[in-house]
Amino acid sequence: MPGSDHWQVPVARLASLEKTMSDIESRVSAVEDGADDLSNADEIHGERMVEAVEAFLREWRQSRRTLLKNVTLLGEASATIATAVEGHDEEIEGSLKEMANSIRPEAQG
Repeated sequence: MPGSDHWQVPVARLASLEKTMSDIESRVSAVEDGADDLSNADEIHGERMVEAVEAFLREWRQSRRTLLKNVTLLGEASATIATAVEGHDEEIEGSLKEMANSIRPEAQG
């Protein structure tokens, strides 16, 4: 399969993805604060309810931690890629300008 030297990276989208991932991390993190304990929720089966909810919350919190970690990493990676692409574009632009100036000295200045 033939390759191509032409490729485009949506730098602005990658940069905005970092903020989007950060916003998601903040919203998902805030949910846990609203989870209420069920201690003394009822007089009859309160103990079983509390145990069931605690077991669920343990699994849920671990799952959320993994999700939050991955969301944060994705945001950071998108920002790193955007920065690298911008830097690469600037390097290529500089090299092309130097080459153009050496080919056409009258283009200098």
